[in-house]
Amino acid sequence: MFVLISLFLYIFAYFVYLLLPETLTNYLKYIIVQTFCFLVYFLFAYFLIKSKKINFLPILLTTVFVVLIFLPQPFFISKDAYRYIWDGMLIIEGENPYLYVPENEKLKKYWEQDKLLGKNKEDPKVTKIYQLYQNLDWKGLHTPYPPFAQFIFGLSYLAYMQFGIVGVRIIFCLPIFVLAYLLYKNKSQKLASLLLLNPLVVSEVYYSAHIDSYALLFIYLAITTFDKQKEIQASFWTALGFITKLYPAFLVPFFTAKLIKEKKFRLLAICAFCFMLISVIAWAPFINHGFEPIKKYLALPDEQEYNASIYRWTYQILEKQNILNTNNCVSKQNCQSLTEEKQVAKYASLAILIIGTIYLISKDFSINVLLSAGILYLFVSPLVFPWHTLFLIPLVFISVMKNKNYKLLIPLFLYQVIVAWAYFEPQSKSVRDLMLNIEYALAIVLIILYAFILKNQYKFGYRK
Repeated sequence: MFVLISLFLYIFAYFVYLLLPETLTNYLKYIIVQTFCFLVYFLFAYFLIKSKKINFLPILLTTVFVVLIFLPQPFFISKDAYRYIWDGMLIIEGENPYLYVPENEKLKKYWEQDKLLGKNKEDPKVTKIYQLYQNLDWKGLHTPYPPFAQFIFGLSYLAYMQFGIVGVRIIFCLPIFVLAYLLYKNKSQKLASLLLLNPLVVSEVYYSAHIDSYALLFIYLAITTFDKQKEIQASFWTALGFITKLYPAFLVPFFTAKLIKEKKFRLLAICAFCFMLISVIAWAPFINHGFEPIKKYLALPDEQEYNASIYRWTYQILEKQNILNTNNCVSKQNCQSLTEEKQVAKYASLAILIIGTIYLISKDFSINVLLSAGILYLFVSPLVFPWHTLFLIPLVFISVMKNKNYKLLIPLFLYQVIVAWAYFEPQSKSVRDLMLNIEYALAIVLIILYAFILKNQYKFGYRK
């Protein structure tokens, strides 16, 4: 009964926005709605975990209802999906999305087509492509998405042309339902329920349609297949995750170290070959005329300002000492080159990541070590937006299953609340800095909380 009441409140939470006075800013409305959604979600999670038996059908129907509410809505919180569709359009049209930024003159035939060819103004394709360009953010930045993501974007463009935004959202919601099915099949109905109705999943996948939903699925498949001694399959899923969203690569050093410790060198060589072969096959269509696309892709860190904790704190200290002169640039258009001090801050972050990874590899291999590595990655990675934290969900959920300890969910949910707040940043620089500092400081608190909660570290059963 309490679970059903929570479901009703959960549905109501997404109508709270309509009840708020128009005098409130979008930022305050966003915080109020997200906070209310998480409070209801905490209530739902509490009663769900306490329940001995659950009826999965009402939870699934609630999820479908929430998805149906969002399906026809335009993208507002994040407009990344429009860039996905744009990249997909370039691929379908035979263009290389890595070569040119959207506003480049080479692509002018797409974003000025309705002006140059007035007779085609009524052509639905021309109209949709022009509207797509108008909705793009960061028209002066190269695409940051790996090659398999581009394949998915090609499908999303075809869906967009046939079914509009509805088709696009279905493509990016699909991995969440597949992952929920795998959890359900693994006798984890409670975790499947918590995944489907997680507010960050709702806002960043069901609503904003982020590609990270595929990364979640591939990370889960990589870890669980490695757990079952299916290392070659694990290398396949890890490679697929890497060429979809780069951060699943953090699994590689841990899988490698474990195979080396077990002296499975032949198996390691096969897995490495499988990983590299898949990566090469994925990149091949984009580099058939040279390596310029990869050069541009590797230069992305110089196009976008880093804002990770170690980097930002180092950068702010240098700035206060008047060593730096900055205009808070976010691209090369506003900041032509990185200063030496910025480079120091960037390499300090990289050094922390390398040292931390080496330390974690020296520990016994476990899902909790991978979870710690994931948190460390967020601690030093660039541009940490809420959807970048979604990959923690499969790590935490697997840890819950292995440790049989639902308390592990508490730090995750608290962290999600904070990153949800910090994303929709107000214009005030002081408030923005405060929110970001809270976000990154909580990453440290998250590590400490997990250290206290984890009493008996689980090691993969067949490798004790």
